[in-house]
Amino acid sequence: MIYLLGGENVYESLKRLDELKQDFEKSSDATLRIINADEMESYEEILESAESLSLFYTKQLLIIKRLFSTKSHVVYELSDYIISKKNINDDIIFWEDKPFDKRKRLFKYIKQKGIVEEFPVLRYTKLKSWISSYIKKQIDFDSHVIDLILLKIGNDQMQMALTLDNLITLVKSENRKKLIEDDVRKFVAKTAEESIWDFIDSIGEYDKAKALRIIEDLLFEKKDFVIIAAMLARQFRILVMVKYLLEKGTDYSDIINILKLHPFVVRKAIAHSKNFSMERLKKLYEKLVKTDLAVKEGRFDEKLALDLLIAAL
Repeated sequence: MIYLLGGENVYESLKRLDELKQDFEKSSDATLRIINADEMESYEEILESAESLSLFYTKQLLIIKRLFSTKSHVVYELSDYIISKKNINDDIIFWEDKPFDKRKRLFKYIKQKGIVEEFPVLRYTKLKSWISSYIKKQIDFDSHVIDLILLKIGNDQMQMALTLDNLITLVKSENRKKLIEDDVRKFVAKTAEESIWDFIDSIGEYDKAKALRIIEDLLFEKKDFVIIAAMLARQFRILVMVKYLLEKGTDYSDIINILKLHPFVVRKAIAHSKNFSMERLKKLYEKLVKTDLAVKEGRFDEKLALDLLIAAL
């Protein structure tokens, strides 16, 4: 049997790979061989590595990792070898840590002769359900914990699983039964997006010193004014859209559906929008766009542009 596993969701593809390995080990006394194809210079190296155990075993499971990520001629030549071979005694699992190149001959061959399993990143609802199940197996949690975790980590299930394990260990070590929002805030690093919301807080309160301090910290971490400006622009756009919908009488759940935003982001935007008039939000957004353009055109350096921006807010 030939499998091809992969996609953007590395956590789920590795989980499936482990399941297949365990099934193979239970049902067979043959051997397992893992080959990192992206470290090979030629397809002969892969074959030699695969065949080195065949002298001692009649059957083996070959796991070939990142073949599609190696040199194109290696993929092409190994594809030729596999497609032309009449009988392959070994079970082969090709594993990729990114989406497949579906134009490759090998992909088309496995799609026809074997099994292709692609694992996409989980959408919000499914990911939220997965997190809930993951935590519930061991401890309880407050209602807003999941949204806060999603805001801080995003949709990377691998990183999510590691973080959840650490949080669960923390709660158990303190002989508690419930994960609370303070645990997440204290032990999961603040993201750039959260710092941007803090910046917007300080602007709403007319605290320019705090606003400048937050932006300088972000620049120190990111070292790229263009990225920071883009993040600021995005948050101000969200505020404008949320403010507009609120003024039309749109409720919370409808705003989420209309704007296709994370519920936690919408809650943040609703809270922050109360500190700004629509007119002020539009002016802030225009100033930000002009400052970004001035830096890109070389009229101001980043530090001067920041000082001018904060002074004008």
